[in-house]
Amino acid sequence: MLRPALFAAFMPFAAHAQEAPCMDRNDAIVMMHAQYGESPIGEGELDGGGWVVIFANPITGSFTITRAEGPLLCLVTIGTGWIITDPVPPGHMT
Repeated sequence: MLRPALFAAFMPFAAHAQEAPCMDRNDAIVMMHAQYGESPIGEGELDGGGWVVIFANPITGSFTITRAEGPLLCLVTIGTGWIITDPVPPGHMT
């Protein structure tokens, strides 16, 4: 499912065409929930610095991956078919 409105919402903070579209973190969280039913489901520190924040809607399976840059969230990619699985402890994969 292509969501062009999502890209448009993030665009005001992108200074150049090569930059990822960004928007205020709090505004992004509100917009993602209101328009797509997505909520933050996890985040983590990236090698080399920065944070990734993943949003998902467990009912529709839509998801959005963003990168945090200070007070902004920058769009990395969007997709469908997200499923939440139970964590597997290290050494227990078959």
